[in-house]
Amino acid sequence: MTERLYLEDSHLFNCKATVTACEQNADGTYAIELDKTVFFPNKGGQPCDTGSIGTVNITSCDEKGERLLHTAAAPLNIGAEYEVQIDKERRMDIMRQHTGEHILSWAAYMLFGAVNVGSTVRWTMQRWTRTYRWMMPRAKKWKFWLTK
Repeated sequence: MTERLYLEDSHLFNCKATVTACEQNADGTYAIELDKTVFFPNKGGQPCDTGSIGTVNITSCDEKGERLLHTAAAPLNIGAEYEVQIDKERRMDIMRQHTGEHILSWAAYMLFGAVNVGSTVRWTMQRWTRTYRWMMPRAKKWKFWLTK
């Protein structure tokens, strides 16, 4: 099982890690498992970190049961140690938006009694789009979009 270093320090952007598994996916990419990682996975409406392991770019990070798999275009050697690096600017941007979502949710609740029932972040057309879903008193629903 991968040690998830981001749970202890969200401002940790790199580490050294050993490859414990490397399997080819049906689409030709590789699923790489490490003994530890700084990559936050796609989870809870939040997008994953991107970055690199050694010289290989990581385009996605996903949970598969207890496993945390990093998606890459090339394989890495099992048992080898690599420098793991996430895109710091992307991580900080996502963290700021996540904090803003909590502030906006609090304000909507205090002003209108609206309860946030979910939000999703997507990277589209070279910008982040965050969609909020609210439940209003008397079961009225409304939706709005904020873009950065």
